[in-house]
Amino acid sequence: MPKFFVNYTFHASASDLIDADSEEEARRIIEARVEDDAFDLDAETIDDVDFTITEMKPITRGGRKIWSGYVRDTDVLGHEPSA
Repeated sequence: MPKFFVNYTFHASASDLIDADSEEEARRIIEARVEDDAFDLDAETIDDVDFTITEMKPITRGGRKIWSGYVRDTDVLGHEPSA
């Protein structure tokens, strides 16, 4: 069965209001939010989503069976059976 690699790119903008005593404090608050693993923008509000699809091919490279979207001249197409 073929495999395909999908790369999504979201082009979005969002805004927020925060309370802070200074611009420096606001910057620290926002930087901490963005660095937090829980930071997330609501994808429902993003209208412009680009994506690219690359067909992955089964190849044997240097004796290793892998799937790749880039086939080198030295690659063997397909997964050779193990001896």
